[in-house]
This record gives sequence, structure tokens and C-alpha cells, in this order.
Amino acid sequence: MKKLFCCILIVVFFTPMLSGCGTIRGALSSLMSDDNERYCNEYYDEHYDDYCNDYCDDYCDDYYYEFQPVTLTPEQIFAYNVDAVFKILTQHGIGSGFFICPTGVALTNHHVMVTWLQAVIVTESGEPFEIIGWYSYCLNNDIAIIRVDGRGNEFHYLTIGDSDALVVGEDVFTIGSPHGQQNTFSRSYISQFVPLLSIGGGEIIYTIADTIQITAPIYPGSSGGAMLNRYGHVVGITTAVDPMRANVATVVPISRADLSVVETANLFPLPIGITERTPEFTYTSFAFIPTFVSVTQYAVFLTGGTVDSFNDPNSMFSIYYDYFFIYHLSYVHSISSIFAYGTALMELGFVLQEEHTPDDLTFRMIFFYHPEQNVSLFIGYTREFAMAQIAIGRGDVFTRMSGDFGVSPPTSGIGAPPKNPPMRRP
Repeated sequence: MKKLFCCILIVVFFTPMLSGCGTIRGALSSLMSDDNERYCNEYYDEHYDDYCNDYCDDYCDDYYYEFQPVTLTPEQIFAYNVDAVFKILTQHGIGSGFFICPTGVALTNHHVMVTWLQAVIVTESGEPFEIIGWYSYCLNNDIAIIRVDGRGNEFHYLTIGDSDALVVGEDVFTIGSPHGQQNTFSRSYISQFVPLLSIGGGEIIYTIADTIQITAPIYPGSSGGAMLNRYGHVVGITTAVDPMRANVATVVPISRADLSVVETANLFPLPIGITERTPEFTYTSFAFIPTFVSVTQYAVFLTGGTVDSFNDPNSMFSIYYDYFFIYHLSYVHSISSIFAYGTALMELGFVLQEEHTPDDLTFRMIFFYHPEQNVSLFIGYTREFAMAQIAIGRGDVFTRMSGDFGVSPPTSGIGAPPKNPPMRRP
């Protein structure tokens, strides 16, 4: 399954945030020879009307040139773009976003904005501005196109790059607000392209094809931020984190943002609603197993899928399990939520095989096995992030792990399918 949206803006020259196409033309000309300058000026005059839309008026610089882009240093990439990226504050959370036009049109993740009646942004200078509405959103890519009221101000904005040209190993740079820390800058590289990934929160599941996996320490609050290439062009929207691997994050290619709708769509007031619903998430291959959110109201589904989409091929999960799911838990109710889920599993015939908690209580591991269905389920809880990880695999995983690590599987007790013992309260 591959759903690609039109990439309508490709700019091969980095241009600082300038106001006015004439000024932009002058800035570009300073980088070219006299012959190239004459060519570009003629090309610009001929094609301006073809590429500039009425909405952005005289600010449009989205036309094509046949010259190579300029590679920038990390210091330049940050300095030229940081003013175009902002922090989003809603009633109950923090996210990130970035401008794509000086009049206030911006991109962020849909999950950052959905259902909130009010939201404001905070720019790099610390000045707040109200988000007054939205133009469109896409659940297939977790993208929302929003509008910020500039109160007569012109915003710095990012140049759209070519995300289809990205390759594994390429250096990329991210700007966002992890845990509310304004416009944190990170350097990483593309580690792989993930064919299909489910990312979500609450009742919405964003099933996204062909996402970008990068090695960057991106944390909650960075959602909706910008990923930039070595030319300083935005090529992706930072979308999800992997709590099991601190330096792994998921990015949606910028080409999925259908920016053409800004020319024709109405500006709708907040909140961003949901006109299309996704089915309630279930463990499709293991339908008899309840999801975490079906047992407790204090769990929010974040992401899930085949285990190789999340973990190193040599990790415990990739070797022993087939599917992997991540939930965010309420800090106050996290332990009781895990206990409720474990109890629900045992009521369905699962056996508690082992529970392990390090002395510092940072991570809790619980192993279950269903002898009739021959299915194992693992619960991991990370206290720092209030994250629960669910891994599901066929066979008696804990017994196999015990044997592989040089421990003979017992005939009774841990590792064997005894009668359902009462689950110890974590």
C-alpha cells in the first residue's frame, strides 16, 4: 500500500526568509555568474505567473531553476531556519510546527491539533500568536495545514525540499520543541524507510505508508517539527518516537502535504474535527487478545505494527516476537492500568510466567503465556516516559528464552503452564 500526495513546491536554491519576489531574485542572482543571472531573470519573468499563486501574492519563490543547490553547514541550517519553526501550546499538550508562507500558513501533525478549541504558537523570539483555523488535514499521513494570525506581521518560512530524493545514510537535521524546550536542533541520518506504520492516539489511528526512520533523539513535543536536508530545505514532518530506542524517530515526507488546497480551500475555525473515522484498533492476528485501551481509560495508543518496524533485528523483540505496540499511560494511573490489563489477560486464560523489576524501578517486564492458543504476550513499562510496550508472538517465548540463555525450562512454576496464579500487583 503506497499513498503518495502531490509535491507541488520544489525549490533547489536555499533562500533566506525574504519578503518579495524581486528581493528573492536579487538574492539568488548574487550566487550566480552574470550569464546565469540573465538566464534566471528571463526565466523568472516568463514563468512567475505559472508558479506563484494568488494566496501568497508577491511572496512566492516556488519556481524551478536548473542549478545545483548550495550545501550549508549545520550552523547555517539552524540560523536560517529556526525563526520559521514554532512551539504549539494546546489546552493539554505541546507540539511543534513550521511556516511555509509569510502570511501564516503552517504545517504540523494532525494529532497535535485534533479536537482542541484553542491553540497558540510561540515563535523563537518568544512572541505568542493565535492559531485561528485550518485548511485541510490528512489522517493517512497525520498532517494538518493550519493558519496563524500574524496580526500584521510577516513570518519567516521554510523552503520546501524534495523528499523523494532522500536516501538511506543521508544527513538530516531536525528542529522542534521536545518536552517544550523551544526549537531544539539535532543532527542525524536516515536509517531506513518503513513500508507501513500505525501511529495514533486515542480513537484515531494514522496508518502511514513509506515513512522515514531517522536516528535523532526526538521526544514528545517534537511532533509537527521540521526535518531539513543539507541545503536547509524542509523535507519531512517529525511525527513519532520509539520509546524503546531513544535515538529513533519517524518522519512523514513533506511531499505528502497537499499544499495546493491552500489556494482553493476555505479557512475553517478550530477545532480540527474528524470527518473520516478509522476502525477501532485491534490485534488483527490475535483477535482474542484485548487491546490496552479496551481495558483502561488511562492508556492512549501511540504506534504499533510488525516487530521489525520498531526494533533492531538482533533485539529480543525481533528474535522472539511478531508484533509490537506502544501506549502512553497516565502517570498517576500507570501502575493500576498495567495491573488491570494483566488481570484481564489471566481471565482469558493467560498464565503469568515471570515478573521482573530492576531495583531502581525504571523498567518493569512481565511475561504471559496462553497454553491453549500457544501465544505469548510481554508487557514492558518505562517509568520515565510512562510508556507501556506490548509484544505478541507465537509459542512459549519465555521458555524458549530461558533455554537460549542456558536455563533449563522448569516442569512446573515459571516457564511452565501452571494453573492461573493470582497476578502480583506491580
